Amino acid sequence: MDILDLMMGKTPIPNREHSFLISKSKHLYLTRDGLIKHQKKEIDPRVPGAKTLLERLVIVDVDTGVAYCEMQPADEPPDIVGFLARAWSIKPNHPMRGFPQRLNVPKKLMEDPAYRRDLWMLSAWGEFELWSIPSGFGPGIYAVKKFETVLRGLPRRDCPLSLDLVIRLSALISRQASSKLSWRFDKLWESVKGPESAFSEMIDQLYEPPDGWRINEYAEVLNGVEGIEDLDSPMFQVDYL
Repeated sequence: MDILDLMMGKTPIPNREHSFLISKSKHLYLTRDGLIKHQKKEIDPRVPGAKTLLERLVIVDVDTGVAYCEMQPADEPPDIVGFLARAWSIKPNHPMRGFPQRLNVPKKLMEDPAYRRDLWMLSAWGEFELWSIPSGFGPGIYAVKKFETVLRGLPRRDCPLSLDLVIRLSALISRQASSKLSWRFDKLWESVKGPESAFSEMIDQLYEPPDGWRINEYAEVLNGVEGIEDLDSPMFQVDYL
């Protein structure tokens, strides 16, 4: 569904189709102290020096334009199972929840045996179709760029931006990175059910310690950041950054 469909009055269907994108940031990197920094010149991934590259994981609901985004260090394999499980779980600060009917996945991931196994496991549980797409697939590219724009514009005051903080605020930052039209469809998302508890318990068994995908910083993604409703919250501006 595109903007013309919406202008013609067609009702979007949450979870009809999701697009999953994963790519390395060309301008943001992680320091040895765990801080996120920006450089104007594109980072050469062949010679990053002391910089740790950052992986951007983004999933976009094609009909509503809602995006969920995270960043993970690129010096270790991306945790796509944990990322997708969080994206499809109910989150207080973000509307996306539930499995899609179809998931578009970068061809490169589908060619990797380990990731292909994980994706097939998730598709079997959620009963959705997997579609292989070329890298740089159109729907969702805007969310990748906007995600970084939001990060750079956070009201940091004199406090540095850490990866831990970005993880904690992933749901809130992702709301800002979603399409401007996405807010119109929050009521549609409210009627969507999240995965059953058995899904979370199944994912738990893949981690050591069990439930590693939803504890520590990730617990605030799934349970909400106490005292913060959005990125304009005075509490966020003063106490958190």
